[in-house]
Amino acid sequence: MKDDKEKAIAVLSKIYDVARLEDEIDYLAAQAEEERHKKKDVSYLQVFKTKEIRLAFLVGAGLQMAGFESNQLALLLSLVVAAMNAAGTVLGIYLIDRCGRRKLTLSSLGGVIISLVILSAAFFFQSSGSSSGVLGWIAVVGLALYIAFFAPGMGPVPWTVNSEIYPEAYRGSGEDLEGKGLGSASNSESLLERENES
Repeated sequence: MKDDKEKAIAVLSKIYDVARLEDEIDYLAAQAEEERHKKKDVSYLQVFKTKEIRLAFLVGAGLQMAGFESNQLALLLSLVVAAMNAAGTVLGIYLIDRCGRRKLTLSSLGGVIISLVILSAAFFFQSSGSSSGVLGWIAVVGLALYIAFFAPGMGPVPWTVNSEIYPEAYRGSGEDLEGKGLGSASNSESLLERENES
């Protein structure tokens, strides 16, 4: 704990002047101590009792639902996609604290949009009757770009932010609810797709 406090002081000293630094450290230490005393078994209903926690829940769930998946092409190129995803995630871990969450998310989102436009264009021209083999490779490039941009930013940042927006006492319950809710929504969506295919 002492090492963490020293690291925190080192980081905060880059942000605040000396006079404000001590006040900020005292405030944060008091907040941490208060959180430790307040921490108890929090029920799921208690997560929604205060406006701030409800807002944190909605923001966290919204950030997690911002992702997209392309399962058909991912199956065709599973090794390449998995390798790119792993490399992008490692890159995201490296960049998340160096670049900042907002900058990483926005740059990732921009790349995801561009790659989806490329992918959509390839599929559109393919479906409109063009039989060029180049369109298949353009689709592969679009997918590769999508994975390359999604993995370091839009993939891990929502989960990271989600773990940071709850007060410590509510963190486990809030994340658990979001994970279960999103899992249920994904399962429901896949069941509906299967029902529509039948």
